[in-house]
Amino acid sequence: MAVSSRFHRRGIARRLLEQLIDYGKRHGVKKVYLYTTQFQAPAIGLYQNAGFQFVKDMPLVGTARLLMFNLDL
Repeated sequence: MAVSSRFHRRGIARRLLEQLIDYGKRHGVKKVYLYTTQFQAPAIGLYQNAGFQFVKDMPLVGTARLLMFNLDL
């Protein structure tokens, strides 16, 4: 998921995430996984505020780490 920088700080990502969660609940999804990098602090905050829990991190490229989050529905 990405929102153009022209539209940051307008709640668009939060609404997209809420829609994703609602869709999952309506369709019997039990768990949602999201991935980001340590460089995406706003995304990490968004996921944590929505109730996602950090699961693990994995090497990506160079010093980059892929961070895994999940949410039980």
